[in-house]
Amino acid sequence: MKSRMESKKIHHVDCFSGVGGFCCGFRAGGIHTVLAIEKVKSCVDTYKANNPDVPIIHDDIRNVKTQQLKKDVKNCVDVVTAGMPCETFSTAGSKSRSFYDHRQFLFTEAIRVASVLKAPLILFENVPAITTKTTHKRSSNLVIDELYNELAKHGYKYNITTILNSVDFGIPQERKRLFILATNKETLNLKVPVACHNGKVTVKKAFVGLPKVVANSPNEPKDYLKKESAYTKLLKDNSFWRIEKKQNNLSYHKAPKHRKTTLRRFALINPGEGLKDLFLKKTKKQLQQLQKEKILPKRWYIQRNRRLIENEPSVTVTSHCIDEIDVVNRVVSAEQSWKKSSGHAFEETAVALGNKALEKHSISLCLQRDLYNMITQDELSNQPRDIKWLNQQIQSSSFDLFAIVDNDNGKFVFGCIQAKTSIRDRVTRDREPSLHAMEAFFWSIAICLDGAFLALPKFQDMVNGGTADYPHNGWHGMYVFSRLENGGRIYHLDRELEPLRVHAKQAAEQWIKQRQWLAYKWKPKSG
Repeated sequence: MKSRMESKKIHHVDCFSGVGGFCCGFRAGGIHTVLAIEKVKSCVDTYKANNPDVPIIHDDIRNVKTQQLKKDVKNCVDVVTAGMPCETFSTAGSKSRSFYDHRQFLFTEAIRVASVLKAPLILFENVPAITTKTTHKRSSNLVIDELYNELAKHGYKYNITTILNSVDFGIPQERKRLFILATNKETLNLKVPVACHNGKVTVKKAFVGLPKVVANSPNEPKDYLKKESAYTKLLKDNSFWRIEKKQNNLSYHKAPKHRKTTLRRFALINPGEGLKDLFLKKTKKQLQQLQKEKILPKRWYIQRNRRLIENEPSVTVTSHCIDEIDVVNRVVSAEQSWKKSSGHAFEETAVALGNKALEKHSISLCLQRDLYNMITQDELSNQPRDIKWLNQQIQSSSFDLFAIVDNDNGKFVFGCIQAKTSIRDRVTRDREPSLHAMEAFFWSIAICLDGAFLALPKFQDMVNGGTADYPHNGWHGMYVFSRLENGGRIYHLDRELEPLRVHAKQAAEQWIKQRQWLAYKWKPKSG
């Protein structure tokens, strides 16, 4: 196996191929794609245009039979990739996360294809939130566990799982994705790729060669500006991408169509801000007037209308970029704009899981926008100094979620929560507001999907304290879904949210009884 992969071409089958992301990267790496399978016609058309040498089956993968696979694939296959649809796992601007249908089990089809073609490797890619999606609405069984079981059932018993961020690999975009690489060969040494890119590519470097376009303009520029960055040079390097087709002119750089009121809204947004920020910084009277003029919608959504900061990488790109704003005072084309998606999909997952687990204790979790609405509608019973402090946290986006206890005396915010897929890259920044929350006698915790970074002593010290560099604990508790050993204030979360459920109950009771004891030294009892 090893000698064949080293001495000959590596052959690849591309399931759920989309427009060809895997094929593009694999081609650059010298891997030969021998077949693609895709259901959506527009994706098939794009794939064919960019990869005319790759046979593609335009059909639902469930309809692709064993006989057809063996007929279409003449070579030995080394790896099957599966970037199956993420709609039912992600909450990026849609309600599909709440759906429970065949899409979340399509991994079985990719495993079937790999088994039929006797591929020794299979690579899955999806949003990190796939790890918390249950198989059915009222089930505690996780889709990810079903995936691992199905892999083992077909002999793919050896695997590695990791979350990678595209910004660490030279892409001007914050985009975290979960990868599972599995094999049926015990002798294969699977390794997580190590980022070795020097520095981050910014929005400015990515846009450097694009001419300005004006919203609603019929003009479509055909030539790049005579400016380059290392990133744009690489994108145009045909030898790197191993393609013969030469296209030096600019394409699909069309100006989107926007209403005048939408453009007026964009003009109110500063770099680094989004629609949410307009709602937070305007007075109630100003909001009502802007809504009356149809400049602002009735409600704000955290992932809408983000303006980019030119000296930083973009926030996550999604399919909703047509009404997003670029880095300068113009609106770029839909095809080349960048926007923030629900990079906070995990927040909503945490709220759903938390509310289910905490309901019997009269405790609930809420998002920033929900807390904002509660404050403006005067629904909270916290003291005015608390309300002022909480408003400051909303303004600074220091916390993602808030914990609320409802009793006979009213509804009180007692906890502040940072919910991240992984906070390694910003743990130092997140620690400071957590310390401030504990100083204000709020329960302060973090919930993480990927806690791999906590294997490093430095990050353990930042959580637990007790060292010269970090004398105080940074949080009351750090709760992690990924597998790790409990230690100090670091806790492994199970699918029922234990021990967070027990700790939240204790924190709420302490806050109501003697809040001043809920300083940084407070620690929940085990259990």
